[in-house]
Amino acid sequence: MHSHHRSVLLLLVILLSLIACTATQEKQKKRATAYRELGEIYLAEGQFTLALQELLKAEKLDPENALIHNDLGLVYMLKDSMDLSVKHFKRAIAIDSDYAEAINNLATALLKNEEWDAAIVYLNNLTANLVYATPQYAYLNLGYAYFQKKNYAQAETYYKQAIKHYEDGFPRDISYVKPWAAWVAPIQLPAN
Repeated sequence: MHSHHRSVLLLLVILLSLIACTATQEKQKKRATAYRELGEIYLAEGQFTLALQELLKAEKLDPENALIHNDLGLVYMLKDSMDLSVKHFKRAIAIDSDYAEAINNLATALLKNEEWDAAIVYLNNLTANLVYATPQYAYLNLGYAYFQKKNYAQAETYYKQAIKHYEDGFPRDISYVKPWAAWVAPIQLPAN
């Protein structure tokens, strides 16, 4: 009977420490979210060093958070630290394989690094994802990648798809203007 009491007591101690641990983890995640949100405000204001400081604090508290890694990837890309940028975007995708924004951001970083083929692989994954809300960005980036590879027929195909997305009734933004300028406008210029 005595050993039974001891084992019940031990079980109770373990249970209480688990509850305390979970509460601490929840607190840490909340603090991490606060740091991330502050980091995003600094990022939006163009204060990249301050954004980085807050996001690194967030990462320390919640290292398995895909949103934090995506934000870190953006900050490092804007600070021209491309290797760190790519590393954090890849980490975000490793945590959440369906994180379309991080996939597109990774492809953008790879395009900046002139890693055309690597970017194309990620962009093709995005365009195959039927729930991706903004495929025109992936099409635009694919057009750009193939244009850089001097595969103009393939570039034209993707630029056309980006433009078609807007002709289907989506509001036009910079991603409509870019393929138009890159592909349609030069064709319409009078040949002198």
